[in-house]
Amino acid sequence: MINDPEIVIDYTITFPEFVSGSKLGWRQSIFTLVFYVLARYVATALAVLSSILVISSFSSGLHEAAWRLLPVPLLLFSIPLILTFNWRAAYRRLKMPGSDAPQLSFAANGQEFVRKIHGMGELTWLWSATQGFAQNKKAVVIVTRKGAFIIIPRRALTETQVERLQAMQKGTA
Repeated sequence: MINDPEIVIDYTITFPEFVSGSKLGWRQSIFTLVFYVLARYVATALAVLSSILVISSFSSGLHEAAWRLLPVPLLLFSIPLILTFNWRAAYRRLKMPGSDAPQLSFAANGQEFVRKIHGMGELTWLWSATQGFAQNKKAVVIVTRKGAFIIIPRRALTETQVERLQAMQKGTA
């Protein structure tokens, strides 16, 4: 851990908090935001439209064309599912065997912060090396680099601690 931490938190993170924090973290980079929107919404909309096309082809008697189009909606529906399964797999990797939720620790002072995943190890970052800070009603996210972030459940922090973390990240601590 670090010397003289101002904030020390031991917490667990639930799957909904993990997903909320992941979405919030993804919004911090334009590339990951565009990928998320395409994978989640555009693929779903195209899958629904192509399903309607396949159904109308079958009902119009164009069976050969319908059979050729059938893989398209199936592939498009699989894209959002892959995103969901990816979140599940990432969340499971954080957990210790036999535990209900991942056990984590976080400590911070004005210069650096440490995040520890119990049973795996810890990493230390300098605040000056971080790229952003975001929050919503379920999670606080510290962006360490594009596409990588630390998720802390909002319930584990007081409002004063959230404000202090934001000040540390901005360098005004």
